[in-house]
Amino acid sequence: MDLLLQLPSLKLVAIARHGNISSDLDVSLSLRSFSICLYNPHQPSPVDAFALTLDKLIIGVSRSAILLRGSTNVKITGAISIGLATFSYDMRRLSELIAFPRPWYRRAIARRLLLGRTQQSSLNASDYHGYF
Repeated sequence: MDLLLQLPSLKLVAIARHGNISSDLDVSLSLRSFSICLYNPHQPSPVDAFALTLDKLIIGVSRSAILLRGSTNVKITGAISIGLATFSYDMRRLSELIAFPRPWYRRAIARRLLLGRTQQSSLNASDYHGYF
């Protein structure tokens, strides 16, 4: 599979704050005129398999962790704004397009980013197999 990605305008802002009893992580992503196309290189045209075009995409995610009386309270908030979206795909090739390799969605890494470092959710060496 080949990937064609067009990012004419991309803004990414990440802020991390750590204190004695609280820690925060804020991430904001803004894309304008974004398009992605996944296709088989042996196909006659790249747009035959899967194409997604977005006029605008804005994503904001915030994670706050506060240590109170020996326990950690975690609050996660998110917001997504999508402008005009165009989606097209070829059903005959869809099953091989959505078969993502395992490193793309590591559960332990996502848990660490969203929940932060706590005694219960620290990364084990067995959770990390050398990816990333």
